[in-house]
Amino acid sequence: MYVNMQKNDMNFSIVENETYSLCIYMYEKLVDTPHILICLEKQNFSLFYLNLYALQEYIKRFPFNHIMNHRWLYLTAAFTIIFSILSSLMSIMKYDTFHSDVLDLGVSSYLIQHAMSTKPPVYWKMIYFIIFPIYSLYPNPAILLIFQNTFITFGSIPLYLIAKKRIGSEFYAFLISVSWILYYPIWGVEWFDFHFMALFPTLFLTAVALLYYGKFRSSILAMYLAAITDYMAPLLILFFLLVMFMKKYKAPRYYYISLMIPFFIVFVIVNLYFGYYALGFLNYPYIIYHPYIITAMWTKKLGYFSMILLPFVFTPILSYEILAIVPYVGLSLVHTYRTSRQYCISIQR
Repeated sequence: MYVNMQKNDMNFSIVENETYSLCIYMYEKLVDTPHILICLEKQNFSLFYLNLYALQEYIKRFPFNHIMNHRWLYLTAAFTIIFSILSSLMSIMKYDTFHSDVLDLGVSSYLIQHAMSTKPPVYWKMIYFIIFPIYSLYPNPAILLIFQNTFITFGSIPLYLIAKKRIGSEFYAFLISVSWILYYPIWGVEWFDFHFMALFPTLFLTAVALLYYGKFRSSILAMYLAAITDYMAPLLILFFLLVMFMKKYKAPRYYYISLMIPFFIVFVIVNLYFGYYALGFLNYPYIIYHPYIITAMWTKKLGYFSMILLPFVFTPILSYEILAIVPYVGLSLVHTYRTSRQYCISIQR
């Protein structure tokens, strides 16, 4: 039998079976045709035409235009997810083959797992309190490696938004964000064991992106999260604020005040009361009397910074933003801490 269904006519008295009525109702809702001819067989009702028209309607409603308009952002997200998976797999393989170290991954996982019972708290990396609820769901050191690699790689998203805002081109923003993923020093951080300071770049880039898009309060929150990843992080943010001031970037007064005063106080307190960690390896009394000691590893140190700047053809040294890394560069050049003393013990689950 045949039923001629008008778009605004909801009378289905001719159809006795509830399944038929439901199918016709769905059909009427999915297809915007004023007159529809549906063939109903009493015992054998085929949904072929219903599915066909539903598929056509779904294709019509699929946001192809939206995707094409933001295709570079979606490509950035795709690259980010792929490289996050690859880097996480590499770290897990390293972990499963006894190449992870107690003094980094082991200590960090223990600190997070016992965040509520550790006395006194580790004031220069308070971010572990925020990671604690997530890590408690499945406390396994391998989870930290996956979390770190994924978190670092996803720094490409706020970097894309920053580049898009500054350059005005989504294509070039895509290239810059991919350069973050392919930047080999980033691979080194992901390949190395878990460090809280490795979370700083993504949080800092997120804060800067929010700042450029006028989300000042959210930017302040992201800056505070970035500041509690490492004892030097507040100083880096303070120097970034100095760069903003030099470039006369327009931001509310409360933005500067809420970051500069607390971060300066926290940085001074942490380094004053926990100097054995922050500045203990400087051996500054010996450096004062024997200043030539700081030149002992300058060849390696200068080579290290040269290799970092080489992919960018040393162009960052021409911008004001280079001032933001002055604290870390200065500390690294006068530091006497030798990493070769570490890491003779492995960790395995």
